Amino acid sequence: MRIFSPAGALGLVALFSSAMVPALAESAKAPPVVPVEAGDWAGKVLDRPQDATTHDVRALLKNLDSFKRLPIAGLNLAKAGDRMVLMSDNGRFAVIGNFRLLDVWNAREVKTIADAEDLNRLDLKKIGIKDEDLAMLAYGQGKTVVTVFIDPMCKYCHHLIGQMGALKDQYTFRLVMAPVIGEESVRNARKLVCEPDKAKALQSLIGQNYDGIKEPPNCNLGPLQKTLLMTKFFGIDGVPFLVLPSTKTYRGGTNNLKELLENDIKSLAEAK
Repeated sequence: MRIFSPAGALGLVALFSSAMVPALAESAKAPPVVPVEAGDWAGKVLDRPQDATTHDVRALLKNLDSFKRLPIAGLNLAKAGDRMVLMSDNGRFAVIGNFRLLDVWNAREVKTIADAEDLNRLDLKKIGIKDEDLAMLAYGQGKTVVTVFIDPMCKYCHHLIGQMGALKDQYTFRLVMAPVIGEESVRNARKLVCEPDKAKALQSLIGQNYDGIKEPPNCNLGPLQKTLLMTKFFGIDGVPFLVLPSTKTYRGGTNNLKELLENDIKSLAEAK
């Protein structure tokens, strides 16, 4: 999810040693490599990989203009000169040629690194996800909605929840149960979802006191099951996971939730 500078891609270079890439390895008796003109190495590696040397591969990786991790497991978008390349995390595999990368959810084509920046968005309303589809508790009564995927046993999630009290008049936090840590998380998430008194469930979550609520028989666990499926579908592999007012996503905790939200709203206003 981060943007890598060209130097950030240099860590991939070590993967292309002669031991790991025997097909590209140069003979131990080969003469010193003569530097090639800019662009020649890109043409060799991208258009004629069978002619590429280890030097060509290293030159390509060193000269990547920009590198963007995509919200697709193991896949990154890189720019080398005027060429766009899809690369695996370890730099071993590349998709080249006249490929098209489509963001189906947002009905748009990703042509540049700048376009890829907007992939870190999740517009639940646009996709058609309704409140009743989610196993969630609402915290606050503000006009601006923030969706936060949490695990009841996640300390980083509770660090965020602890900051929400001072913001509950400005925002409504949709706390979506995504129990990913273990069996105890699942048990407590079931209790919270099944508790008919949602105010009591919210206070149990805030206070991390789950003994006072019980899971009633014949509880409808459909929303929790749907939520767990959604986390996989959306590529949410860790909590906390925030969907900000701008629909941009934010992974992990923060010590200043107020500032994070204010900056997001500011960027939303500037974009209009």
